[in-house]
Amino acid sequence: MESFNKQIIVVLIIMITVLSGFTFISCQRRTGGDMFEEGYEESRANQSGKQSPSPRFFWRSQYYYIIVIPLAFYIGILWKKHGNNFWMGFFVSLILSPIFAIIILYFLGMKSQKELAQEKAYETMDKYGYKLTINNYKTAYTENRQDIIRHETNMVSVKGGKFRIGENNQQEESPQTAEGMIIDDFFLSKNLVTQRLWREVMGDFPSAFRGDDLPVESVDWYNVIVFCNKLSEIEGLTCAYKINKEQYDDALGFNNQKITVTMGKDALGYRLPTEAEWEYAASGGQKRTKSMYAGSDLLDEVAWYQSNSGGKTMPVRMKKPNELGFYDMSGNVWEWCWDWYEEQNSSTDNTTIAKGKVLRGGSWIYGPIRCRVNHRFFRVATGRYKDVGFRIARNIKES
Repeated sequence: MESFNKQIIVVLIIMITVLSGFTFISCQRRTGGDMFEEGYEESRANQSGKQSPSPRFFWRSQYYYIIVIPLAFYIGILWKKHGNNFWMGFFVSLILSPIFAIIILYFLGMKSQKELAQEKAYETMDKYGYKLTINNYKTAYTENRQDIIRHETNMVSVKGGKFRIGENNQQEESPQTAEGMIIDDFFLSKNLVTQRLWREVMGDFPSAFRGDDLPVESVDWYNVIVFCNKLSEIEGLTCAYKINKEQYDDALGFNNQKITVTMGKDALGYRLPTEAEWEYAASGGQKRTKSMYAGSDLLDEVAWYQSNSGGKTMPVRMKKPNELGFYDMSGNVWEWCWDWYEEQNSSTDNTTIAKGKVLRGGSWIYGPIRCRVNHRFFRVATGRYKDVGFRIARNIKES
Protein backbone atom coordinates (compact mmCIF):
# COMPACT_ATOMS: atom_id res chain seq x y z
CA MET A 1 0.00 0.00 0.00
CA GLU A 2 2.85 2.36 0.82
CA SER A 3 4.40 1.70 -2.60
CA PHE A 4 1.01 2.31 -4.20
CA ASN A 5 0.62 5.66 -2.44
CA LYS A 6 4.12 6.73 -3.46
CA GLN A 7 3.42 5.89 -7.11
CA ILE A 8 0.18 7.89 -7.03
CA ILE A 9 1.89 10.90 -5.44
CA VAL A 10 4.82 10.81 -7.91
CA VAL A 11 2.51 10.63 -10.92
CA LEU A 12 0.34 13.47 -9.58
CA ILE A 13 3.42 15.62 -8.99
CA ILE A 14 4.53 14.99 -12.58
CA MET A 15 1.08 15.94 -13.87
CA ILE A 16 0.96 19.12 -11.79
CA THR A 17 4.51 20.07 -12.81
CA VAL A 18 3.73 19.55 -16.49
CA LEU A 19 0.55 21.62 -16.26
CA SER A 20 2.19 24.38 -14.23
CA GLY A 21 5.34 24.60 -16.33
CA PHE A 22 3.83 24.57 -19.78
CA THR A 23 0.88 26.77 -18.78
CA PHE A 24 3.27 29.28 -17.22
CA ILE A 25 5.30 29.39 -20.45
CA SER A 26 2.14 29.57 -22.56
CA CYS A 27 0.65 32.43 -20.52
CA GLN A 28 3.91 34.39 -20.55
CA ARG A 29 4.32 33.95 -24.27
CA ARG A 30 0.72 34.94 -25.06
CA THR A 31 0.51 37.91 -22.71
CA GLY A 32 4.10 39.07 -22.65
CA GLY A 33 5.40 38.33 -26.12
CA ASP A 34 2.24 39.00 -28.05
CA MET A 35 0.14 41.22 -25.79
CA PHE A 36 0.87 44.52 -27.41
CA GLU A 37 0.18 43.45 -30.99
CA GLU A 38 -2.33 40.66 -30.33
CA GLY A 39 -4.52 42.54 -27.90
CA TYR A 40 -5.12 42.80 -24.22
CA GLU A 41 -8.36 40.91 -24.55
CA GLU A 42 -6.31 37.70 -24.55
CA SER A 43 -5.10 38.44 -21.02
CA ARG A 44 -6.78 37.78 -17.70
CA ALA A 45 -5.81 39.86 -14.65
CA ASN A 46 -7.10 39.52 -11.11
CA GLN A 47 -7.30 42.29 -8.52
CA SER A 48 -3.84 41.57 -7.11
CA GLY A 49 -2.27 42.25 -10.49
CA LYS A 50 -1.10 38.66 -10.97
CA GLN A 51 -1.89 36.57 -13.98
CA SER A 52 -4.85 34.27 -13.43
CA PRO A 53 -4.51 31.53 -16.02
CA SER A 54 -7.83 30.67 -17.59
CA PRO A 55 -8.74 26.93 -17.51
CA ARG A 56 -8.84 27.05 -21.33
CA PHE A 57 -5.04 27.19 -21.32
CA PHE A 58 -5.03 23.65 -19.92
CA TRP A 59 -7.63 22.19 -22.23
CA ARG A 60 -6.10 23.77 -25.36
CA SER A 61 -2.57 22.58 -24.65
CA GLN A 62 -1.29 19.61 -26.61
CA TYR A 63 0.77 18.70 -23.55
CA TYR A 64 -2.44 18.03 -21.67
CA TYR A 65 -3.39 15.32 -24.12
CA ILE A 66 0.10 13.97 -24.77
CA ILE A 67 1.33 13.74 -21.15
CA VAL A 68 -1.36 14.40 -18.56
CA ILE A 69 -4.19 12.20 -19.84
CA PRO A 70 -1.97 9.10 -20.25
CA LEU A 71 -0.70 9.67 -16.70
CA ALA A 72 -4.28 9.87 -15.50
CA PHE A 73 -4.93 6.53 -17.19
CA TYR A 74 -1.91 5.13 -15.38
CA ILE A 75 -3.30 6.31 -12.03
CA GLY A 76 -6.61 4.68 -12.90
CA ILE A 77 -4.85 1.39 -13.61
CA LEU A 78 -2.99 1.59 -10.28
CA TRP A 79 -6.27 2.22 -8.47
CA LYS A 80 -7.90 -0.76 -10.19
CA LYS A 81 -5.00 -3.06 -9.24
CA HIS A 82 -5.64 -2.23 -5.60
CA GLY A 83 -9.35 -2.95 -5.80
CA ASN A 84 -10.56 0.58 -6.50
CA ASN A 85 -12.61 1.94 -9.40
CA PHE A 86 -10.52 2.78 -12.49
CA TRP A 87 -12.60 5.77 -13.56
CA MET A 88 -12.58 7.26 -10.10
CA GLY A 89 -8.78 7.33 -10.10
CA PHE A 90 -8.73 8.69 -13.66
CA PHE A 91 -11.14 11.57 -13.09
CA VAL A 92 -9.91 12.45 -9.61
CA SER A 93 -6.38 12.89 -10.97
CA LEU A 94 -7.63 14.97 -13.91
CA ILE A 95 -9.58 17.24 -11.58
CA LEU A 96 -6.94 17.59 -8.87
CA SER A 97 -3.93 18.28 -11.12
CA PRO A 98 -5.28 21.52 -12.72
CA ILE A 99 -6.50 22.79 -9.34
CA PHE A 100 -3.08 22.36 -7.74
CA ALA A 101 -1.42 23.77 -10.88
CA ILE A 102 -3.51 26.95 -10.65
CA ILE A 103 -2.64 27.33 -6.96
CA ILE A 104 1.07 26.92 -7.73
CA LEU A 105 0.94 29.40 -10.59
CA TYR A 106 -0.85 31.93 -8.42
CA PHE A 107 1.77 31.78 -5.68
CA LEU A 108 4.59 31.85 -8.24
CA GLY A 109 3.26 35.32 -9.08
CA MET A 110 3.44 35.96 -12.81
CA LYS A 111 4.26 39.47 -13.89
CA SER A 112 1.40 41.91 -13.79
CA GLN A 113 -0.41 42.84 -17.00
CA LYS A 114 0.98 46.35 -16.91
CA GLU A 115 4.57 45.11 -16.55
CA LEU A 116 4.16 42.70 -19.45
CA ALA A 117 2.55 45.38 -21.60
CA GLN A 118 5.33 47.81 -20.73
CA GLU A 119 7.99 45.31 -21.79
CA LYS A 120 6.23 44.76 -25.10
CA ALA A 121 5.85 48.52 -25.51
CA TYR A 122 9.61 48.99 -25.28
CA GLU A 123 10.14 46.27 -27.88
CA THR A 124 7.66 47.97 -30.19
CA MET A 125 9.29 51.35 -29.54
CA ASP A 126 12.60 49.97 -30.78
CA LYS A 127 10.90 48.35 -33.76
CA TYR A 128 8.85 51.32 -34.94
CA GLY A 129 10.85 54.21 -33.53
CA TYR A 130 8.34 55.93 -31.30
CA LYS A 131 7.61 55.92 -27.59
CA LEU A 132 4.53 54.25 -26.21
CA THR A 133 2.60 54.85 -23.03
CA ILE A 134 0.29 52.29 -21.50
CA ASN A 135 -2.80 53.92 -20.02
CA ASN A 136 -4.18 50.66 -18.60
CA TYR A 137 -4.13 47.00 -19.51
CA LYS A 138 -6.78 47.48 -22.20
CA THR A 139 -5.62 50.54 -24.13
CA ALA A 140 -2.38 51.87 -25.52
CA TYR A 141 -1.58 55.11 -27.31
CA THR A 142 1.65 56.62 -28.57
CA GLU A 143 2.94 59.91 -27.19
CA ASN A 144 3.22 61.34 -30.69
CA ARG A 145 -0.33 60.22 -31.45
CA GLN A 146 -1.25 63.28 -33.52
CA ASP A 147 1.75 62.87 -35.83
CA ILE A 148 0.96 59.22 -36.48
CA ILE A 149 -2.72 59.97 -37.14
CA ARG A 150 -1.81 62.70 -39.63
CA HIS A 151 0.58 60.36 -41.42
CA GLU A 152 -1.80 57.40 -41.46
CA THR A 153 -4.94 59.19 -42.69
CA ASN A 154 -3.16 60.20 -45.92
CA MET A 155 -6.14 61.74 -47.72
CA VAL A 156 -6.20 62.27 -51.48
CA SER A 157 -8.44 64.80 -53.23
CA VAL A 158 -10.74 63.23 -55.82
CA LYS A 159 -12.12 65.48 -58.52
CA GLY A 160 -15.79 64.72 -59.04
CA GLY A 161 -17.69 64.28 -62.27
CA LYS A 162 -20.51 62.45 -63.99
CA PHE A 163 -20.52 58.74 -63.32
CA ARG A 164 -22.71 55.70 -63.79
CA ILE A 165 -22.33 52.89 -61.27
CA GLY A 166 -21.43 49.63 -62.99
CA GLU A 167 -20.67 51.34 -66.28
CA ASN A 168 -18.06 48.71 -67.21
CA ASN A 169 -21.06 46.43 -67.65
CA GLN A 170 -19.22 43.43 -66.22
CA GLN A 171 -21.85 42.74 -63.60
CA GLU A 172 -25.61 42.63 -63.94
CA GLU A 173 -26.44 43.38 -60.29
CA SER A 174 -24.93 46.88 -60.12
CA PRO A 175 -27.62 49.51 -59.41
CA GLN A 176 -28.43 52.52 -61.58
CA THR A 177 -26.55 51.21 -64.60
CA ALA A 178 -28.90 53.09 -66.91
CA GLU A 179 -28.58 56.58 -65.45
CA GLY A 180 -25.61 58.65 -64.43
CA MET A 181 -25.07 60.77 -61.35
CA ILE A 182 -22.89 63.69 -60.38
CA ILE A 183 -20.13 62.87 -57.91
CA ASP A 184 -18.98 65.91 -55.91
CA ASP A 185 -15.33 66.45 -55.08
CA PHE A 186 -14.27 64.55 -51.98
CA PHE A 187 -11.28 63.28 -50.01
CA LEU A 188 -10.49 59.57 -49.77
CA SER A 189 -7.68 57.84 -47.88
CA LYS A 190 -4.90 56.55 -50.09
CA ASN A 191 -4.81 53.22 -48.29
CA LEU A 192 -7.01 51.08 -46.10
CA VAL A 193 -7.21 52.03 -42.43
CA THR A 194 -4.32 50.23 -40.76
CA GLN A 195 -4.18 48.58 -37.37
CA ARG A 196 -1.73 51.31 -36.30
CA LEU A 197 -4.26 54.04 -37.01
CA TRP A 198 -7.10 52.10 -35.41
CA ARG A 199 -5.07 51.61 -32.25
CA GLU A 200 -4.21 55.30 -32.02
CA VAL A 201 -7.86 56.29 -32.31
CA MET A 202 -9.70 53.47 -30.50
CA GLY A 203 -6.98 52.05 -28.26
CA ASP A 204 -7.83 48.38 -28.83
CA PHE A 205 -6.81 45.45 -31.02
CA PRO A 206 -9.79 43.87 -32.81
CA SER A 207 -8.07 42.21 -35.79
CA ALA A 208 -7.65 38.48 -36.34
CA PHE A 209 -4.32 39.06 -38.10
CA ARG A 210 -1.75 41.22 -36.28
CA GLY A 211 0.57 43.86 -37.66
CA ASP A 212 0.70 47.65 -37.59
CA ASP A 213 0.80 47.91 -41.39
CA LEU A 214 -1.93 45.35 -41.98
CA PRO A 215 -5.45 46.60 -42.65
CA VAL A 216 -7.68 46.55 -39.61
CA GLU A 217 -10.44 43.94 -39.89
CA SER A 218 -12.94 42.18 -37.66
CA VAL A 219 -14.69 45.52 -37.04
CA ASP A 220 -18.42 45.84 -37.56
CA TRP A 221 -20.02 48.73 -39.42
CA TYR A 222 -21.17 50.45 -36.23
CA ASN A 223 -17.67 50.31 -34.73
CA VAL A 224 -16.40 51.97 -37.88
CA ILE A 225 -18.94 54.76 -37.47
CA VAL A 226 -17.69 55.36 -33.91
CA PHE A 227 -14.09 55.32 -35.21
CA CYS A 228 -14.90 58.02 -37.78
CA ASN A 229 -16.45 60.27 -35.16
CA LYS A 230 -13.59 59.79 -32.69
CA LEU A 231 -11.02 60.55 -35.39
CA SER A 232 -12.95 63.71 -36.28
CA GLU A 233 -12.95 64.79 -32.63
CA ILE A 234 -9.20 64.23 -32.34
CA GLU A 235 -8.61 66.50 -35.34
CA GLY A 236 -11.13 69.11 -34.22
CA LEU A 237 -13.61 68.44 -37.02
CA THR A 238 -17.39 68.34 -36.84
CA CYS A 239 -18.46 64.69 -36.59
CA ALA A 240 -20.06 63.37 -39.76
CA TYR A 241 -22.42 61.02 -37.95
CA LYS A 242 -25.16 61.33 -35.37
CA ILE A 243 -25.76 58.14 -33.43
CA ASN A 244 -29.12 57.50 -31.76
CA LYS A 245 -29.03 54.47 -29.45
CA GLU A 246 -32.69 54.81 -28.48
CA GLN A 247 -34.25 54.10 -31.86
CA TYR A 248 -34.40 50.99 -34.05
CA ASP A 249 -33.22 51.41 -37.62
CA ASP A 250 -36.10 50.46 -39.94
CA ALA A 251 -33.67 49.98 -42.81
CA LEU A 252 -32.20 46.91 -41.12
CA GLY A 253 -35.13 44.81 -42.21
CA PHE A 254 -35.15 43.19 -38.77
CA ASN A 255 -35.47 44.84 -35.39
CA ASN A 256 -32.51 43.48 -33.45
CA GLN A 257 -30.27 46.55 -33.32
CA LYS A 258 -31.42 49.53 -31.31
CA ILE A 259 -29.26 52.12 -33.00
CA THR A 260 -29.76 54.58 -35.83
CA VAL A 261 -26.99 56.43 -37.65
CA THR A 262 -27.59 59.56 -39.70
CA MET A 263 -25.04 61.57 -41.65
CA GLY A 264 -24.80 65.31 -41.18
CA LYS A 265 -24.93 67.13 -44.52
CA ASP A 266 -22.68 70.00 -43.49
CA ALA A 267 -20.09 68.02 -41.54
CA LEU A 268 -16.46 67.99 -42.64
CA GLY A 269 -15.52 65.09 -40.37
CA TYR A 270 -14.36 61.65 -41.38
CA ARG A 271 -16.88 59.20 -42.77
CA LEU A 272 -17.25 56.12 -44.92
CA PRO A 273 -17.39 56.64 -48.69
CA THR A 274 -20.72 56.13 -50.37
CA GLU A 275 -20.91 53.20 -52.74
CA ALA A 276 -20.89 55.56 -55.72
CA GLU A 277 -17.84 57.44 -54.41
CA TRP A 278 -16.02 54.18 -53.78
CA GLU A 279 -16.56 52.82 -57.29
CA TYR A 280 -15.80 56.19 -58.87
CA ALA A 281 -12.44 56.35 -57.06
CA ALA A 282 -11.63 52.67 -57.64
CA SER A 283 -12.34 53.08 -61.36
CA GLY A 284 -9.91 56.01 -61.58
CA GLY A 285 -12.32 58.96 -61.41
CA GLN A 286 -11.80 61.33 -64.33
CA LYS A 287 -8.70 59.30 -65.29
CA ARG A 288 -10.55 55.99 -65.50
CA THR A 289 -9.66 53.57 -68.27
CA LYS A 290 -12.43 51.04 -67.60
CA SER A 291 -9.98 48.49 -66.20
CA MET A 292 -11.58 45.38 -64.77
CA TYR A 293 -9.79 45.85 -61.45
CA ALA A 294 -8.65 48.94 -59.57
CA GLY A 295 -5.69 50.06 -61.66
CA SER A 296 -5.21 47.14 -64.04
CA ASP A 297 -6.77 44.30 -65.99
CA LEU A 298 -4.14 42.02 -64.43
CA LEU A 299 -5.31 41.20 -60.92
CA ASP A 300 -1.90 40.11 -59.59
CA GLU A 301 -0.53 43.59 -60.25
CA VAL A 302 -2.96 45.34 -57.95
CA ALA A 303 -4.54 42.88 -55.52
CA TRP A 304 -4.04 40.31 -52.79
CA TYR A 305 -6.67 37.66 -53.38
CA GLN A 306 -7.29 33.93 -53.05
CA SER A 307 -4.42 32.82 -55.28
CA ASN A 308 -1.58 34.98 -53.91
CA SER A 309 -2.49 36.06 -50.37
CA GLY A 310 -1.33 32.95 -48.56
CA GLY A 311 -4.61 32.84 -46.66
CA LYS A 312 -4.21 36.11 -44.76
CA THR A 313 -4.28 39.89 -45.06
CA MET A 314 -1.19 41.64 -46.37
CA PRO A 315 0.44 44.99 -45.54
CA VAL A 316 -1.17 47.97 -47.27
CA ARG A 317 0.42 49.68 -50.27
CA MET A 318 2.39 46.63 -51.42
CA LYS A 319 0.71 46.39 -54.81
CA LYS A 320 0.43 48.83 -57.70
CA PRO A 321 -1.99 51.75 -57.08
CA ASN A 322 -4.76 52.72 -59.47
CA GLU A 323 -4.85 55.83 -61.68
CA LEU A 324 -5.60 58.13 -58.72
CA GLY A 325 -2.96 56.64 -56.43
CA PHE A 326 -5.28 54.49 -54.30
CA TYR A 327 -3.96 51.15 -53.03
CA ASP A 328 -5.76 47.86 -52.36
CA MET A 329 -9.12 48.88 -53.82
CA SER A 330 -9.15 45.40 -55.30
CA GLY A 331 -8.46 42.58 -52.86
CA ASN A 332 -6.84 42.40 -49.42
CA VAL A 333 -10.04 43.15 -47.44
CA TRP A 334 -13.59 44.07 -48.35
CA GLU A 335 -14.43 47.71 -47.61
CA TRP A 336 -17.50 48.88 -45.73
CA CYS A 337 -19.49 51.59 -47.53
CA TRP A 338 -22.15 53.93 -46.17
CA ASP A 339 -25.03 52.48 -48.19
CA TRP A 340 -27.47 49.73 -47.36
CA TYR A 341 -27.59 46.79 -49.76
CA GLU A 342 -31.22 46.69 -50.78
CA GLU A 343 -33.26 44.19 -52.73
CA GLN A 344 -36.84 44.17 -53.92
CA ASN A 345 -39.16 42.81 -51.25
CA SER A 346 -41.15 40.55 -53.58
CA SER A 347 -42.04 40.15 -57.23
CA THR A 348 -45.34 41.97 -56.69
CA ASP A 349 -44.10 44.69 -54.35
CA ASN A 350 -42.01 47.68 -55.41
CA THR A 351 -40.65 48.24 -51.91
CA THR A 352 -37.11 47.24 -51.00
CA ILE A 353 -35.59 45.65 -47.93
CA ALA A 354 -32.06 46.14 -46.64
CA LYS A 355 -30.09 42.90 -46.32
CA GLY A 356 -26.91 44.45 -44.93
CA LYS A 357 -24.29 47.09 -45.61
CA VAL A 358 -22.58 47.30 -48.99
CA LEU A 359 -19.09 45.87 -49.32
CA ARG A 360 -16.75 46.61 -52.20
CA GLY A 361 -13.36 45.49 -53.48
CA GLY A 362 -13.09 41.77 -52.75
CA SER A 363 -10.68 40.22 -50.28
CA TRP A 364 -7.85 37.79 -49.68
CA ILE A 365 -10.35 34.93 -49.39
CA TYR A 366 -12.08 35.40 -52.73
CA GLY A 367 -11.25 34.95 -56.40
CA PRO A 368 -11.00 37.41 -59.32
CA ILE A 369 -14.73 38.02 -59.90
CA ARG A 370 -15.23 39.44 -56.39
CA CYS A 371 -12.29 41.84 -56.88
CA ARG A 372 -13.76 43.68 -59.87
CA VAL A 373 -14.31 47.38 -59.30
CA ASN A 374 -18.05 47.13 -59.91
CA HIS A 375 -18.75 43.95 -58.00
CA ARG A 376 -21.22 44.39 -55.13
CA PHE A 377 -21.41 42.35 -51.97
CA PHE A 378 -22.89 42.79 -48.51
CA ARG A 379 -22.58 41.62 -44.94
CA VAL A 380 -24.69 42.13 -41.81
CA ALA A 381 -23.80 45.51 -40.29
CA THR A 382 -23.33 44.04 -36.81
CA GLY A 383 -20.99 41.30 -38.00
CA ARG A 384 -17.23 41.21 -37.55
CA TYR A 385 -15.34 39.46 -40.31
CA LYS A 386 -11.63 38.84 -40.71
CA ASP A 387 -11.76 39.83 -44.37
CA VAL A 388 -13.67 43.13 -43.96
CA GLY A 389 -12.02 46.49 -43.30
CA PHE A 390 -12.56 50.02 -44.59
CA ARG A 391 -11.06 53.29 -45.76
CA ILE A 392 -12.18 56.78 -44.80
CA ALA A 393 -13.55 59.74 -46.75
CA ARG A 394 -14.30 63.41 -46.09
CA ASN A 395 -16.23 66.18 -47.74
CA ILE A 396 -14.02 68.81 -49.35
CA LYS A 397 -16.52 71.55 -48.62
CA GLU A 398 -19.77 71.92 -46.78
CA SER A 399 -22.68 70.76 -48.86
